[in-house]
Amino acid sequence: PAFEHVPIGIFRQVDRPAYDTLINEQVDAAVAEKGPGDLAALLQGGDTWRIS
Repeated sequence: PAFEHVPIGIFRQVDRPAYDTLINEQVDAAVAEKGPGDLAALLQGGDTWRIS
């Protein structure tokens, strides 16, 4: 079959923030809600598991 119509141009144009902007906003919201966290406390905490 012959292809008579060739799609050209923009099929869908959506204005959205970039991925890194959304991630940074998500991290900022988590820090605002739960605080900055403490990596040393996390690593020295007792909540661990063993993979065997």
